[in-house]
Amino acid sequence: PTFPAYSYSIVNTMADHGYRRPAILHLQGSYGDGIAKYCVQRLDALHIPPVADESFVSGSTDLTPQLAKIKARGADSLLMVGLADSDALILTQANQLGLRVAFFAPGGITNSDTFLHDAGDLADGVTGNTPDATVLTARARALHAAYRKATGQSVLPDPAAFAYEAIEAIAAAYADGAHGRSDRAGYLHKISITTAIGPLRFAADGARLGGRLYIFTIRSGRPGFITGYEQTGPFA
Repeated sequence: PTFPAYSYSIVNTMADHGYRRPAILHLQGSYGDGIAKYCVQRLDALHIPPVADESFVSGSTDLTPQLAKIKARGADSLLMVGLADSDALILTQANQLGLRVAFFAPGGITNSDTFLHDAGDLADGVTGNTPDATVLTARARALHAAYRKATGQSVLPDPAAFAYEAIEAIAAAYADGAHGRSDRAGYLHKISITTAIGPLRFAADGARLGGRLYIFTIRSGRPGFITGYEQTGPFA
């Protein structure tokens, strides 16, 4: 799933829950800026302008100035776009400031043991998204069990899911007749398989088709799945 898919699915979920005064706090750089840009794009389409759009640099340890601005502007929800450590820091410092809002994470970061450990009890109530539908199929549960056995982690994070799918795609291309670098791309564009994560196929230009994202809310330290989205086009 692409940056728009991550952004749009969380913004849609936030809007469906009735929040109309969202703020954004994002990490500077291609990841954070990209996700935030598409969040704003989707919010504009839904006629829900953000009350604040703040940013921070990697390694920041004090986000209270940005959070204070968000609080002063009367936000009822916060789209946080960081890494596991910064998302946990946002929750910690928001709590210290008395910023009582609903937290949404559109980058797949909160689906990780690192975030769940660092955020602790403050993670409860955070809504995020991930392509890992562990609870939905036997294949997904088997993959999750294998990952847990190999790593000791209780959650299959998004980067691990993507790495697994990449190997599945390459294996399928070779099984279909690819010989090496000279013809592998053509075979990759033609594969249509279902992995433990979900359907995996590509358009002629290499864009993924049918990528799925599942929305969850963390309860008692664990992600509880709510609904899912399938990406049917670059912005659909």
